[in-house]
Amino acid sequence: RAGTLDAGTREGQIYGIPIAAGPTHLIYYNADLFGSIGYDQFPSSWPDLMDVGEKLAEKGINLFSYGDKSKGYAMSSWISALTDRINGPEWTESILNGDGAKFTDKGFIQGIGIMSELAKAGYLNKDLNSVDTDTMVNYYFEGRSAAFVSGIWSAMNVVNNAPDGIKASTRVAVFPGVENGLGNPLSSSGGAGVYYSVNSGVEAGEKLDAIMTMLEYMTGSDSAKLMAEVGGFPAYDPGDFDSGKLHPVALAAYEASAAADATKIFDLWFDASIVEVLNTGIQGVMAGSRTPEQLAEETQQAYETFLNQP
Repeated sequence: RAGTLDAGTREGQIYGIPIAAGPTHLIYYNADLFGSIGYDQFPSSWPDLMDVGEKLAEKGINLFSYGDKSKGYAMSSWISALTDRINGPEWTESILNGDGAKFTDKGFIQGIGIMSELAKAGYLNKDLNSVDTDTMVNYYFEGRSAAFVSGIWSAMNVVNNAPDGIKASTRVAVFPGVENGLGNPLSSSGGAGVYYSVNSGVEAGEKLDAIMTMLEYMTGSDSAKLMAEVGGFPAYDPGDFDSGKLHPVALAAYEASAAADATKIFDLWFDASIVEVLNTGIQGVMAGSRTPEQLAEETQQAYETFLNQP
């Protein structure tokens, strides 16, 4: 699939082959709850989504459950996708290449601001920084929220663990596009995070042949079909497979992931020093102790320090 080899490639040379890909941004939502307030499908604009939040709040229900206790969730499932919606993938590439883009650019601040607005409006659970993603999903199962944002891995959690009523009413979507945004409104942050390589010291012969046979099986079409049929998302596009083996929620997650343009997951690509500032700072923003502008400034400082390293 497009983009799945990127993190295993340096200067045009492929050093690793992935087995699975990991779309990190999908929205699992309760279609019955949305329908009860007049929305037959997930909103296609942010004003409509905020309207959903307001109407659900009147019922005592959070729009999204959110859990960033262990840090990293916000970056993987929210910030990476939102920033791309607004700035487009060229901004991310410019950051990675040191070509002039900044974290203080308006689009990055706007993306963080959207998250801040949801928290300030009371459309997320108040304990958003003190619960983990397992608790976040359980809030959805309990009907305390109408949706949650997570990766494709959560599809099978819904299938296997959600109460029957919640499972039956769960649908899958992605964030709406942003007005005047430069990114694809149907994109999803994602990519492969685990790659398999062969030691260059292995000499040609029986051992290397066995290794290559194993890798070909693990990363090829046969393995990809098997993975897709149990709810996984293989890095290799399996083409047609027996989708009848999948629960509708798992199939919807797979189809949404396959249809989306994969954009870079920030915590996979940015230097660890930048990731740490973002992971810590976003908690302050969501708690109301920091502004999006302050987080952008702090992140830009970390970025410039990184760029200036010898």
